[in-house]
Amino acid sequence: MEQWYGAVDRRYIRTNYQPLGQLVAERGFALEQVQEAIAAEILPRPPYVLDGIAWVPVDYLSLWEMAGAQGTSIPQLFRHHYGQARQMFDGETPDPAELNDAWNDYLSGDYAVCLQEVTPENIVRKGHLITVIRTLLRSPKPDDRPWQQRLRDAVLELDRLERPFAVGDQLRFGVVSSRMLYIDAPKVYFPEVFQAE
Repeated sequence: MEQWYGAVDRRYIRTNYQPLGQLVAERGFALEQVQEAIAAEILPRPPYVLDGIAWVPVDYLSLWEMAGAQGTSIPQLFRHHYGQARQMFDGETPDPAELNDAWNDYLSGDYAVCLQEVTPENIVRKGHLITVIRTLLRSPKPDDRPWQQRLRDAVLELDRLERPFAVGDQLRFGVVSSRMLYIDAPKVYFPEVFQAE
């Protein structure tokens, strides 16, 4: 992982994430307990590891703390909130296969690379907004005010949800980031839509 990240990326990661050990100590947990939870696929893998140090977002333990407060497990809590969000944003009830896929994607730690706050709701909302933006870009109507408004609203909301990304993320994952595709590109191709920002 480290080979993708130069000095600028390392500054970005150290500014926007915390060492896992520091976060765990601040929240009153034992590091060994958290490491065991990661190994047991109860907590997601850290999004970044630099010089042997795992770096995580400040909300890394939020779902675990919420599950403990509600007397449930993290997988159950995640699936419940994810299902509710799919109903709210898409009007659909996810089947068990989709819930399992969503949980496995969460465990990868990759959502902490792209989302400001990693919650089941934000994961679903990101997917929903990308679908909206893709649909609008397939049939562009740059002179149509309702089309402009829908594109602007979706892009700006996605912009608020997503992190800036490290430069090396694109090399690491081997794909163009969702920010470049669905936030930066629409602003470049349809600048008039975003002039009123």
